[in-house]
Amino acid sequence: MQILFDEPHIEPTALEAITAPTLVMASDHDLIRDEHTLEIYHHIPNGQLGIFPNATHMIPYDDPTLFNATVERFFREPFARKDRVKDFFKSFQAMQTATAVNSR
Repeated sequence: MQILFDEPHIEPTALEAITAPTLVMASDHDLIRDEHTLEIYHHIPNGQLGIFPNATHMIPYDDPTLFNATVERFFREPFARKDRVKDFFKSFQAMQTATAVNSR
């Protein structure tokens, strides 16, 4: 159990060497502090972040269906890094178009 408090000893900048798409998962009531999870996520160039709601670090045991579906989706769908602004406006414009068509 002590490993939860002592490990890992990895410099965040060392994570930048990970180039494979990587799913960083945590829960909103995790033992791992939120800021540590985000630091890991932000230092992995092709990282994706998954936060399980109303869950603990034991999410694989407590809700294996949700956990496994999340992992399966990560492996099934090709990785594509989102651009926060460009992809937001792409979706927003598509939503506006769909709304205009549906309101006719």
